[in-house]
Amino acid sequence: MKNFLVLIMLSMFLGSSFAASVEERRNKVISIIDQELKEITRLNKQTGSRNPNLLLRMAELLLEKARHVKEQENAVYLSLDSLERANVQKSKYFRKSRKFFIQAQKTCYFILKRFKNFKQKGDVYYILAYNAKEFQQQNKAQEFFKRAMKYARSNSNAGQKSQIALAEIYYNKKSYRKAIPLYERALKKKKSRWYTKDAYNLAWCYFRTKQRTKAINLMNEVYKLSKNSRFVDMSNAVERDLAFFYTESGRTKDAISFYKSIGKDISSNLIKVAKYLLNQGKNPTSAERALTEAKNYVNGPKDRVEANIALLGLYERFGNTSKHLKVCQELYKDHQDGHLDEDSLDQLKYHVQRMSALLQKQVASKRYEKQRRTKRDKARKAVAYFNILSGLDGKNVHRAVFHAAETNYASNKYNEAVAQYDRAYNLAVSKGDKKIARLSLDGMIAALGAKSIKKETKEKYLSKVYLLYLKNNPRSKKSYKIYQRLFSSYIEKKEFGNAEKVLLAFKRNYPKDYNTQEAMIAKIMDYHKDRNDKDAIKGWVSRINNGEFKVSRKYAKKLKLLLLTMQFEGVEKFNSKGDKTNALKGYVQIYRNKESSKDAKKNAAYNIAVLFYELGNKKYSYLWTERALNLMNADDVKKFDGSFLAISSDLFNRQEFKQSADINQKVLGKLCKRSSKNKRLFFRNANVILLAENKLNESQSLIKKALQCSVAADEIKRARVDLMKAVIEGSMWGLLESLIDTLSRDKSYRAELIQPLSILRSAYISSGRERDAQKIKARILTYYNTAKKRKQSIPLEALDVVAKFRLVSLEYQVNKLKSIKLQFPEKVYNNRLKEKFALLDKVTSRSLKILEIGSGKGIVSSYKYLVESYQSLVNEISRFAPAGKSPEYVKSFQGTMKKIVIPLNQKANDFRKEARRQIIKSSILSKENSFFLNGEKLNFSVEYRPSQEGVLMDRGGGQ
Repeated sequence: MKNFLVLIMLSMFLGSSFAASVEERRNKVISIIDQELKEITRLNKQTGSRNPNLLLRMAELLLEKARHVKEQENAVYLSLDSLERANVQKSKYFRKSRKFFIQAQKTCYFILKRFKNFKQKGDVYYILAYNAKEFQQQNKAQEFFKRAMKYARSNSNAGQKSQIALAEIYYNKKSYRKAIPLYERALKKKKSRWYTKDAYNLAWCYFRTKQRTKAINLMNEVYKLSKNSRFVDMSNAVERDLAFFYTESGRTKDAISFYKSIGKDISSNLIKVAKYLLNQGKNPTSAERALTEAKNYVNGPKDRVEANIALLGLYERFGNTSKHLKVCQELYKDHQDGHLDEDSLDQLKYHVQRMSALLQKQVASKRYEKQRRTKRDKARKAVAYFNILSGLDGKNVHRAVFHAAETNYASNKYNEAVAQYDRAYNLAVSKGDKKIARLSLDGMIAALGAKSIKKETKEKYLSKVYLLYLKNNPRSKKSYKIYQRLFSSYIEKKEFGNAEKVLLAFKRNYPKDYNTQEAMIAKIMDYHKDRNDKDAIKGWVSRINNGEFKVSRKYAKKLKLLLLTMQFEGVEKFNSKGDKTNALKGYVQIYRNKESSKDAKKNAAYNIAVLFYELGNKKYSYLWTERALNLMNADDVKKFDGSFLAISSDLFNRQEFKQSADINQKVLGKLCKRSSKNKRLFFRNANVILLAENKLNESQSLIKKALQCSVAADEIKRARVDLMKAVIEGSMWGLLESLIDTLSRDKSYRAELIQPLSILRSAYISSGRERDAQKIKARILTYYNTAKKRKQSIPLEALDVVAKFRLVSLEYQVNKLKSIKLQFPEKVYNNRLKEKFALLDKVTSRSLKILEIGSGKGIVSSYKYLVESYQSLVNEISRFAPAGKSPEYVKSFQGTMKKIVIPLNQKANDFRKEARRQIIKSSILSKENSFFLNGEKLNFSVEYRPSQEGVLMDRGGGQ
C-alpha cells in the first residue's frame, strides 16, 4: 500500500515539475525517498527489527536511492574530460551509491536469515538479484532471479519482473531456448508498456532457435502494437529486422509485400538486409536472393549499382566466378552509361583486376592440366574480364588485351591468341610501350608455332609477324630460327622468290652458318628436281662453284650426282621391264663414272650383283656382291641381308664354297652390332664351310667373332660341338685339349665334354700319359656329377663313358668272387661261402648303381656280370661234394645246399629276363646283347649292304 502511495506522489510531483531540470527532479525524488526511509527506520527501531515487511520496504527504498544516486555520480563522471577520465580511478566516483546498494543487500540477507518463512521472499530475492546485476555479478544475479521466481506470489510484480530479467540474462548469453519459456510466461497475461520490447526479444529468440514462423508472427504483432501509444514504439527495429527474418527464411517475396504494405523503399531495405547478412557471414544464399530481388525494385541506376557492388563481394567470397562475371558485365554497362561514381568504379576495377589475374594464374598453372574443360572455362572467363578491364582502363588497354592473349595461349587457344597479340602489339606501338610490343610479338611467334594453328591464321599472320620481328631483330638468338621458319613458309606456299630473299638475308646475317644455308638450298633444289628443271639445278651448281654459296663437299657431290642420276634415270625403267642387259649397262656406267658418289656406287654395285645372280652368273654375282659389301655400312647390309643370303646359298649349292664362306663372313661382320634374324644363318653357313674345308683355326676365330656379334647362344654351342668333332676326327689332341678347356668354363657345356674327354683320355693312355689320363677320368666324373645335380641333359655317349669306368670296378669284384674256391673242412667252407655272399651283395649293389646311370651298354654289361656272378655261385655250390665223407653225409649236405641254390638260381633268371626286356624295350645295341638274346626274335630287321656300293665322303662332299 505504501509502495502505491509513493508512486502516486512521485507521479504528481513529476507532472507538476515537468519543466524543472533532470537534476532537480532527481534531487526531489531522493528527498522523498529519504523522508520515507527515515520514517521506516524509526518504525523498524520501535519494533526491534521484528517486522519483515518494514525491513523489505527499507531494502526497496535503499535500492531505489542507490539507483538515483548512481545516476548523479555517473553524470559527474561523464562530465570529466576524456583524458582525465582515462587516468582517474572510476570506483571513487561511485562510492556513495555503492554504500546504499550494500545496505540494501545486507538488509535482504538479514530478512532471509531471520524470517525464513517470510511470504514475500520473492521480493527479497528480486532486490538481491537486481543488486548483483548492478555489481556485474551476472551468475549470482541469475541465481537470485531464479529464487525470486520460485518464492514470488502468483501474478506478483516481483515474479513477473524476475522472469523478464532472467529471460534477458539468457537472451544476452544467447541461451535462447532457456529464455523462451520465461518470456512466454511473463508476457502471457499482462501487456505492460514494455510488452513490445520484451516481445521483440522473444521474437528474436524464436528466430535463433529456427522457429521462424513464430518469430515472424510475433514480430508482426509487435509492429502493430508499436502504433499504439500505450506501448513502447519498436516499429523502426521491426521494419529493419522483419525483412531479415523473411529473407533468412527464404520468404523474400513476403518481405517485399511487407515493405509494400507499409510504403517503404523495397530495394534499399533489401540491400540493407543483405549487407547485414554478409557482414554477419550468415546465409549467403538468402543475401543473394535479397540482392537479386532488390534489383527488381530499384528506384534508379544508383540502387542497381549498389546491389551489384554488394553481389560482387558475395560472389568473390564464395568463388562463384560465373555470376561474378555476369555482374561485372552489368556494372561495366552502367559505367558506359555514366551511372558509376568514383567509389563504385574503383570497386569494379578492383574486382575485375583481381579475378582476371586469379583466373589467368589458374589457367597457367599445372593444376588443371588434366581437367581440360575446367581450364577452358576459366580461360574464357579470364579473357572476358580482361575485355572489361580494357574498357575500364584506357591508359593500360594494351596491357589488358595482351593478358587476354596470354590467357588464350595458356589454354591452347592459339588462333584466338594470335589475333589478340596482334591487337595488343598495335595498341602498344601507338602508346609507345616497347616492352608490351616486344612481348606481343614474341607471343605471336610462339602461338604460330603451335601444331593446332589453323592454316588461315598462319596465312594471315605468319609472314607479317616474322618480317616484323626480323626487321627489329635481324641477329637475335630467336631470329636464327625465325629465318628458317619464314623460309619454310614461303617454300610451302611455293613463293620461291621470297624464299630466296630470306636465304640471302640469312646469309648476310649468318655468313658462316653453311649448314643451314645448305639445307635451304637443298629445299630449293628439291623443287627444281620435282619439276625436272635441269637448267635451274645447273645454275645453282654454277653459283656454288663460283663461291657465291658455300656448301659441304658432300652436298656439292650430291648435287653433281643429282644431275648424273637424272641423266641415268632410264636405267630403273629397263630393270622394271625385265631388260636386264640394258639395266646392267646403265648401272655399270653409274658405277664407273668419276662423278658418282659412294652411295651411287654401292647401289649400282648391289643392283649389278643381284642382276648377275638372277642371270645365273656365279662369278660376277660374287665379284659385285663383294664390291657392294665393301661400300655398304651396317644399316645398308641389314636392309638387303635377304638378298645376300640368297646369293651366298646359291654359291654354296654350286660348290663355290670359298666365295660363299667369304660372303657369309663379310655380311656377319657388317651385321655384328645390329639385330637381324638372318645373322645366325650367315654364321652357321660360314662355319659349316670352314669345317668342311678343314679350316679349324678359322672356325675358332669365326666362333669368337660370333660371340662378339651376339649370335644366339644355342647356335654358338652347336658350332663349338661341330668344331670339337672335327678336331677329334683329325686327332688334333692339343687343339682338342685347348678347346675343351675353353668350353669347360661354361658349366652348361660340361655334359657335352664327357665323351670328347674320354677320347682324349684314350689318346693319353696310348701315348703313355697315365697320370694325365687319371686326371681326365676324375674330371669326367666331376662333370657327370655336376650335370646330374643340375638336372642337365647328358648325351648317351657320355653315359656310356661313365658306365664303362664303373664297370671296371664291378668286373674286379666279379673276378674276386669267382677266385674264391669252396673247400672242406666244413668251417673253411662256411667262411668262404659267407665271403662269397658278401661279395655277391657288393656286385649286386654296384650293378644297380651302374643301371641308374642310364647307359645302354652299361645296363647290358651290368646284367651280364650279375647273371654270371649268381650263376657261377649256383654252379659251384651245386657241383661241390665234400671229399672223404660218407655218401649219406654228402647227400644230406647237398640237400641243404640245394635250398640255398634255388633262390640264387631264380635271381639269376630274373636278371636275365629283365636284361632281355630292357634290350628290346630301349633298342639297346651292345656287343654283350648276344649273351641274353641267343635265340630271341628281335624287333628290328638286320640289313646287309655290299661294300662296293658304299661311298665314303668328307664334310665337303669329296670322296
